[in-house]
Amino acid sequence: MRIHLLAVDLDGTLLNSAKQITETTEAIL
Repeated sequence: MRIHLLAVDLDGTLLNSAKQITETTEAIL
């Protein structure tokens, strides 16, 4: 269960990172 939660947490972190990268890219463009 703890491993599952960790995987979900990592997915959330990756999604947040991708979102920030997208926003930054749009701001640059």
